[in-house]
Amino acid sequence: MGKIAPTAGVNRQTTTPGSGPNALLRIGQNTKHIIRGIFDTDGSFYLDKTPSGNPYPCICITMKQPSLMNEINNILLQEGFKVNSRKSRFPIMELKLKGSKQLKKWITEI
Repeated sequence: MGKIAPTAGVNRQTTTPGSGPNALLRIGQNTKHIIRGIFDTDGSFYLDKTPSGNPYPCICITMKQPSLMNEINNILLQEGFKVNSRKSRFPIMELKLKGSKQLKKWITEI
């Protein structure tokens, strides 16, 4: 096999994506598309049950990148979402949107 030059087609990054302050906010209009992509890889949708037994929609994003999760949390709050955030197991952080109103808003806006 032939050798590939170390710089051929390689984009070397000196920082981790999302590690800079407000990295997502600097992206601008594509921010919601990026959040949607993060949800595609690190998110889930499920139906929880209320105490009365009715299904209750929940959207959840879970990952180990606290700075990125804090940015996503802040952006969603600025957009009017009601976000529940918690650290489930250090350093894992979880963001949740609960209820049919939040689900409809997510589907419409994100």
